Amino acid sequence: MRVFKVITINLLFLIAMGFGSVRAQSDDNTKLYYSADYSGGGIVHSRGFGVNFRYSQYLTGSSKRIWSAELLMMKHPKEKKVYNPYNDNARGYFYGKLNSLTSLRMHIGRQDVIFGKELDKGVEISWVYSGGPILGIVKPVYLEITEQGTIARPDIINVERYDPEVHNPNIIHGRAGILTGLGNSSLVPGASARVAMNFEYAPLDKTLKALEVGAVIDAYSKEVPIMANTDNNQFWLTFYINIQFGKKII
Repeated sequence: MRVFKVITINLLFLIAMGFGSVRAQSDDNTKLYYSADYSGGGIVHSRGFGVNFRYSQYLTGSSKRIWSAELLMMKHPKEKKVYNPYNDNARGYFYGKLNSLTSLRMHIGRQDVIFGKELDKGVEISWVYSGGPILGIVKPVYLEITEQGTIARPDIINVERYDPEVHNPNIIHGRAGILTGLGNSSLVPGASARVAMNFEYAPLDKTLKALEVGAVIDAYSKEVPIMANTDNNQFWLTFYINIQFGKKII
């Protein structure tokens, strides 16, 4: 009887310790209790920069479905800023640039953990892969053009849409306002795909801080005419670094 009592007490103790251990693991690994998270951040990529917003829903403790939207400035590799040599106050401009390209990416995908965060101040490493539509906003470039004056009248600065056949560097004063010509923009649709590695390093489990490194391929429905007298691209391959800050939702 006494032996049975000792065995029973020991079993109860072990069960209690087991529940305590499970509870401790649940408390430490609280990501299992989160249903979603959201984050925003800045992107630096091989063709420019941008901002993004991401919302995720947890499928399991180690994977989640992600939705993201990104607004990015895209530069042609041949862009080179020049300045009017006769006026220090004139804005710089890109000689030969016909249009500027701003891209709106909308992706859906998955994020799967490769190495979990064992410690509160550890790093969780995940694969990210996503894809979806992209919309290119093509805005024509407008420049300030000098109209030669006369003895009775000084030079006049006019704002005109850049035409490489008409506007040579001798009469270009500088770049017009950044919003000039926005109403004349055109839209070029396409599709996009991403693969990346995400490093989540937030010290507190309820917050989200991550560094993401990856590559994106954008395929537009046609060639985007950015520069005159050089090749332009229909397909854009970019490499990027994205810094994310956000929170997790229970």
